[in-house]
Amino acid sequence: MHPFRLLALLSLILLVAGCAQNPQNLRLSVEPPKPVASVAGGPGVALETVDRREDKALGRLENRDQPAAPITSAQDMAYVLKLAAGETLQRAGFSAELWSDSASPRLLIEITELEHVITADIPRKMETRVTLNARAWRGNERITAKASTRRDSRIANAPGKERNAAEIEKALADALRELFDQRLVDFLAGRG
Repeated sequence: MHPFRLLALLSLILLVAGCAQNPQNLRLSVEPPKPVASVAGGPGVALETVDRREDKALGRLENRDQPAAPITSAQDMAYVLKLAAGETLQRAGFSAELWSDSASPRLLIEITELEHVITADIPRKMETRVTLNARAWRGNERITAKASTRRDSRIANAPGKERNAAEIEKALADALRELFDQRLVDFLAGRG
């Protein structure tokens, strides 16, 4: 084979391989948001978090001519959420305590949706969706709450691990901020 043709073929192979996305395994650290509402000297709140999603992947990096590359977490997402939710409780004026089915007040937060998708289009579309459901109990009373967030952006190049982690962390923080509204804070504090 002529050297020029060989060089052109190798260049084409490298170009196609360079466009393919590889799986990413992320380490997340959600910055606890400042809640919408807070109290002074609120009671201790028993806290539990659960990841209710069937598919534990965080999302996918789509490829033009190959299967999508998965984005996964190196950590248990319920634990990641528990750390951020515990600090958010503290910022709202409460102290986080160990979960007990009989504790009052207590707060259960569930991840029901967490999806981060990067399309193969140019420019690439990055979409992150998070939905958190919460149930809180105080004595014989119970309330439910739901927070959903969606973040969209367009980017020229495929994002690396750090960018994907940052987008997911921001979406989780936005959902937590929305969840800790005046109604939930007042209920946990015994003011409503």
